Amino acid sequence: MSCLFELIPCPYQGCRAQLLRRDLDAHARHCEHWSQPCHMGCGTVLSHRTQAKHNCYRQLRHEYEARQRNHRAIAAALQRKMRRMQSTMADMKRQIGLICESLEVMDELEEVEEEDLGETSGSFSSSNSSS
Repeated sequence: MSCLFELIPCPYQGCRAQLLRRDLDAHARHCEHWSQPCHMGCGTVLSHRTQAKHNCYRQLRHEYEARQRNHRAIAAALQRKMRRMQSTMADMKRQIGLICESLEVMDELEEVEEEDLGETSGSFSSSNSSS
């Protein structure tokens, strides 16, 4: 085990800082010479300055694919909703057709009843006038 109070040079190329071993992690977070390959694997070597601005194509691709999946899910949900609405419309058209047929039958019945009443009252009045 190494002594935490040992004086060591900064491991990053170009940095001339000498620091205690225990301070190495803190120094690495701020060292201007720190560099590391992109954690997404695109191969870009990043510094503290470039890391925040780095738009890794893999990250962008993952975000794009996630949005695509989301859009597909929304489109599928909309298609299901549209099919339900079309089914409801077809049911409503069928019901309207049945109502129209019922109204036509009722109109025909009223006409027949009116004709029957006209014939009955006409024959009743003619039988009354002959007596």
